[in-house]
Amino acid sequence: LPDHVSDFHRMLFAFVVFHGNRGEDWRVGYGEKNQKDHGYYDPETATMFLTTGKTGKKYDTRIFKVHPKVQEAIATFHANKGFVWLMPQEKDTTKSCTQDALLKNIQRHFFKGLKNKPSPFGFPTIINLTHLRHLYETHIRYVDRMSDEELAATMEIIGHSNTTSVKRYSEMFRAMHEPE
Repeated sequence: LPDHVSDFHRMLFAFVVFHGNRGEDWRVGYGEKNQKDHGYYDPETATMFLTTGKTGKKYDTRIFKVHPKVQEAIATFHANKGFVWLMPQEKDTTKSCTQDALLKNIQRHFFKGLKNKPSPFGFPTIINLTHLRHLYETHIRYVDRMSDEELAATMEIIGHSNTTSVKRYSEMFRAMHEPE
């Protein structure tokens, strides 16, 4: 991303590009001492501990290493700051960024453009976090194909069953990757 992109937006974009999780999965504390309802991110080990899933239901804790680019973006954003939240609100850093705020940030800064100006990246303007999650699942299945073991582990991290992903999520954009 260009230098003018803030460290916060760089971190947000890294999560979107390298992980297929829901926005609610990023509403976690920064460090074990700041564990929240959804879990926490351990910066020492670059490990995410998610304790709730879709619609806030309690599930077995999902534990996974974040992608190295995500780890780098988190470290840069949190350097020399005392944030309690992994993704704090921009205006009130004592509160977690909401799912709606995450979506609006993604849309404004990367897709719709700021102040009704076109996106500087040339991305489509009508897109949301759900589309990005589906694109991620399509990508790991049909573009940068993961092994069956990697797919199973990734689906567990995302909170989708492999079967559900094949039946629905990863298939929504599959036609984009098939030869004519």
